[in-house]
Amino acid sequence: MSREQLAAEVTKLRDGIRRHRDSTGHELCWHHPALWSLLPERSDPLPRVPDWPQFLRGCIHYRQSLDEQAPDALRTHAAFDTSKVTEAEVVDFLKAFETASGTRSFANVKDMIHPNALFRFNDGDYRGFEAVRAAFERTWAYDVEDERYTLSNIEVMNVDTHSATATFTFTWSGHGPDGPFNIVGRGTTLLVHHQGRLKILVEHLSR
Repeated sequence: MSREQLAAEVTKLRDGIRRHRDSTGHELCWHHPALWSLLPERSDPLPRVPDWPQFLRGCIHYRQSLDEQAPDALRTHAAFDTSKVTEAEVVDFLKAFETASGTRSFANVKDMIHPNALFRFNDGDYRGFEAVRAAFERTWAYDVEDERYTLSNIEVMNVDTHSATATFTFTWSGHGPDGPFNIVGRGTTLLVHHQGRLKILVEHLSR
């Protein structure tokens, strides 16, 4: 992609965000200041908000339109969850991931990893389920006795209704072909709700 093509794509992206930002009344679906903050100018306009009866009629009309425009799309009975992810859930998830990783079986961690996950290790980035699987299994192919993988100093940085961010210290120790080793580093993870449970979307480990 040339510099001119890239600039044109950025312009189109910004125009799309502006149309969303400047929508009002029944054109407005969600209020997204975080999205609008990606624009170079700083603006957070207050929209006209429909009153409840008019708003609900608009929602019903939108849902009816989906039956016409997307009749084959998968339907779900899952309720909209407004509860926040809790710090305790994040800590419990990371300790469970620690235990599952210690089994050296990807079958035990696969349901805890998002299909589009990105794992960043010292030797590179691994994006997508199969790339992450290959990276894990390559590490586990290393012959280690008395192996231990632990997470400590877990600090939950942020939680909201759909995601959480945490940092931690990881320690990997054991006795390999070249003798004993003890590797200590820092990790950052982004967890998101996917298919009814928390999963790792991004994880960055560094020494």
